[in-house]
Amino acid sequence: MQRLVARTVAVPRALGLVLAMVAACGARTDLPCFDEPCPTPEEEEQARAAACEVAQWEAPACTGSGLIATLEDGCIDDGGSTEGGDVLEIFCVAGLARFCLSHESCPWRSGGSTDDELTCSRGGLEADFMARTIHGCAGWEGHDLFCCSADGRIGLATR
Repeated sequence: MQRLVARTVAVPRALGLVLAMVAACGARTDLPCFDEPCPTPEEEEQARAAACEVAQWEAPACTGSGLIATLEDGCIDDGGSTEGGDVLEIFCVAGLARFCLSHESCPWRSGGSTDDELTCSRGGLEADFMARTIHGCAGWEGHDLFCCSADGRIGLATR
C-alpha cells in the first residue's frame, strides 16, 4: 500500500516541478505572432513607416573613429533589401555617428568621409525605416529604432 501512495505523491510533485519551471521561464513572446494574428506585409510596412514618425532627426556626437558598435542580425529587424540578415553598423566619422546595414553600400566602411549632413546610408532601403531592436536586445546609446531619411539623415528613437 505504501508503494501506491508514494507513486501517487511522486507524480503530482513531478508535475508541480515541471509547471514551476515553465512559470519561472515565462511564455516565449519573442516568437512572431505569438499572441495575435500575423500582420500582412502591407500592415508591417505601414507600422515601420509610422515608427519613423517619432524619430529625432539629429545625429549624435561620438568619440573615436571607424566602426564603434554593431547590433547583430538576431537582435534587429532591418529594412534592407538583401536576402541575408544584416548587422546595423555604427561608425564615428568627424565626431558624428553614421549608420549602415552590413550587406548594403556604406561610404564609411572603407574609412572614407562624407559631407557632415550625410549620417546614414540609404543603401538597400526602400523607405525611411532602417532597423529596430527585437527579442529584448539592447539598442545603441539608449536608442532602439533607427530610420534613414531620403536625404541621408539618421533618425533615432526609443520605442
